[in-house]
Amino acid sequence: MIVKKLNPSKSSGATYTTQFDTETGASSCNCRGWTYKRGDAPRSCSHTRELEAAQRAPRAAKVLAFAPVAETAASRAARADVKKNGLPERDFHSPAPVAGPPAVKPMLASAMPEDKTVEDFVGPGWAMEEKFDGHRLTLVVGADGTVTGWSRPGAARPAALRPLPRQIVADAQRLPVGTYDGELHIPGGTSSDVVRLDRQGDLRLALFDAVEILGTNLMGRPLSTRREALALAVAHCEAGAIVLAEQWPVNLAAVKAIWARGGEGAILKRLDSTYRSGWRTPDWVKVKAIGAAELTVTGYEKGERGPHSVLALRHDDGRTTTVKVQTNDTLAAIDAAPEAFLGRRVTISYMGTTTGGQWRHPIFDHFADEG
Repeated sequence: MIVKKLNPSKSSGATYTTQFDTETGASSCNCRGWTYKRGDAPRSCSHTRELEAAQRAPRAAKVLAFAPVAETAASRAARADVKKNGLPERDFHSPAPVAGPPAVKPMLASAMPEDKTVEDFVGPGWAMEEKFDGHRLTLVVGADGTVTGWSRPGAARPAALRPLPRQIVADAQRLPVGTYDGELHIPGGTSSDVVRLDRQGDLRLALFDAVEILGTNLMGRPLSTRREALALAVAHCEAGAIVLAEQWPVNLAAVKAIWARGGEGAILKRLDSTYRSGWRTPDWVKVKAIGAAELTVTGYEKGERGPHSVLALRHDDGRTTTVKVQTNDTLAAIDAAPEAFLGRRVTISYMGTTTGGQWRHPIFDHFADEG
């Protein structure tokens, strides 16, 4: 339904017609303020903003009441650390209990095939987006005005209701009713920063897909169509806490630029890909920077496969980590003569480092003296 309103000008007495489409959320007006476009910013004027606010007011009044997160041992320790270091505490609120998580699970990207490189995906059928180093989030804006965020479910755990800071809730209230897919992150930070109590005011939500908007299921539509709908939805967000993830043609130079500034990598996406719940699709491909480091075996820790199945390692600079032994043959050799492997050099692969310098996702690659 299109809502129309006549606005007499206070200065000239002229009457303008303002329109607000309640299905798409699009606005228009025939006044000079709206027809004058300011760069790439969405068109708006005082008349359209007034009408949009009037339409949203009833829904905004129904937004979930937010209550402080229940204190846990971990959160108490975090708060103590914040206080000790003189850092400001931020408002960090979680929604009241709701019926349950969304039925649709996030679609997942596949690893880069061993016989492929970024150049193999260059062309009109593919695009790339930055892979943010944060936490995956499904955002649900309900018809009753509710705004909830859900974490990515695991193999043995369901999606959990995710506390959202106020600035993201405020922007989410401006989105059309729907289910959105994105990444909760801190620009320039890492995934470990997302849960820091002193950084909640810095959190941003980059939306890169839409499952459903205004009652229209978009899962069977191509990614290019879903992105167009998502762009129209995010255009209503004004606080900058919720943004549309930028998308470019696939090119290696852009991936290297992300790595150069400390970013995690990129996701290559087929533009005609549909959205499949919980599916690890070959139509989305991860491009992540893989590092290597050489460490010394200092001991063992008991793992699922025995007393020597986890290697304790030490770097020359004093940093330590542990990695699982990867093959049965290697584990059998270690079990037969564990003392013989102490002091041997091991090359690990990893995906970036934490702010504290620790290797992320370290994996045993090979013994250095074996090449």
